[in-house]
Amino acid sequence: MSLLFEQLSLNSELTLPNRVVMAPLTRCRAQRNGTPNSIMATYYAQRASAGLIITEATGISDMSMGYPYTPGIWSQEHIDAWREISSAVHAQGGRMFMQLWHVGRVSHPDFIQGKTPVSASSVAHALKEKTTYDGPKPYVLSRSLAVHEIQDIVKDFTKAAENAVEAGMDGVEIHGANGYLIEQFLAESTNQRTDEYGGSIENRCRFAIEVVRSVCTAIGSRKVGIRLSPSGMSHDVVHSQPDKTYAYLLNELSKLELAYVHFEEPFDPPENLPDSYATEVLSHYHGYYNGIIICNGGLTKTSATTKINNQQAHLAAFGRWYISNPDLVVRLENDWPIASADEATFYGPGEKGYADYPEWQVADE
Repeated sequence: MSLLFEQLSLNSELTLPNRVVMAPLTRCRAQRNGTPNSIMATYYAQRASAGLIITEATGISDMSMGYPYTPGIWSQEHIDAWREISSAVHAQGGRMFMQLWHVGRVSHPDFIQGKTPVSASSVAHALKEKTTYDGPKPYVLSRSLAVHEIQDIVKDFTKAAENAVEAGMDGVEIHGANGYLIEQFLAESTNQRTDEYGGSIENRCRFAIEVVRSVCTAIGSRKVGIRLSPSGMSHDVVHSQPDKTYAYLLNELSKLELAYVHFEEPFDPPENLPDSYATEVLSHYHGYYNGIIICNGGLTKTSATTKINNQQAHLAAFGRWYISNPDLVVRLENDWPIASADEATFYGPGEKGYADYPEWQVADE
C-alpha cells in the first residue's frame, strides 16, 4: 500500500490531502517589473489537487532578481497580484507555499538597475554568459557583501515572508539551494570571507540560519520550509565537505520546528565523494533532521512511493511532470499516462505550453 495518497499534517498547521507536492518551477510568465500575470492564477489553480504547491522562485527585493519575467513579492502591486493567485488556488481546495529567493552572483546588472551583483565573496563565475532581456551577456564579477548589507538581506527575506502571508500564502519556502545566495554563503568555493560569516562551517551557515530564524519569528516556524541541495554543484558552487556542512546546518534547523526541509537529489555527486552519495542524500541526512522531509529529483511514482513507505521522506515533489500534467495526482493514483511537456515553451511569456495542458480524459465505456 502506498502512503503517497494519504493525508499528512504539516506540523499540525496544515493538513495535506496527499503527499504529492508540486515542486517550484521557474516559468518566466510574470511581468517585467516582477508583478505576477493573470494567467498565473489559471496555471496554479489547475494544479490545486497537489497536496502542496510550492510556487516558482520569487524575488525578495529588486536586488534579488536574476532572470527574465520572474515574479517578486516586495511591492504592494506584487502582493495584490499574488493574492489573486492564492485565492484561485484556495477556491479549488489547494494549499500553497511561496518560494523566496535571492540569486546573488547569478544576477546581472541588467536585472538590478545597473548595479553590481552581490555574493558572500567576490569570486569569478566559471560560466561565461548570462541570459538577459537583451540576449546573452558576459557574467559580471560580483562584489562581497558588507556585514550590514547581510543584515539588510535578512530583513528583506523576513519582509518578503510577511508579504507572502499577506498575499494569502499558507507559508513560505526559503530557497537555500541550487547555487543561489544562501548556498553561496554555505560553500567554500564562493565564500572566502574571514569575518563571522566565513571560514568555519558554523560561520558559513550563519547567514542561512539567521534568515530562517528571522522568518520563523515573523510568521511562525510552522509556516516555514527550506530547500537544500547537499549534493549539487549548480551555478559553479562547489562544497568540499558537504556532508559536514549540511549535518551541522540540519542539526540547527531541527531546533526550529519548521514545516519541512525540501531536499533536491541531483544525479551527479561532487568528485571528492563516492558515487552513491548523490542517490543517498535522504538516508545520509535523515538522522540529522527530525522534522518533515520532502524528496525531489527525477522521481517516479515507484521511487516516490518507495522513499515514503521506507520513511526516508514524508512528501514527494514532482517538477517536470507538473508542467504538462495539471491533474498529476489523479494520473499517478490511477496509473494513467503521463503527458510529455514541450521544452520549447518551458520559459517565456504566453499561455502556450503553460496553462493549456489538458486533464486526462477517461474514455467512455
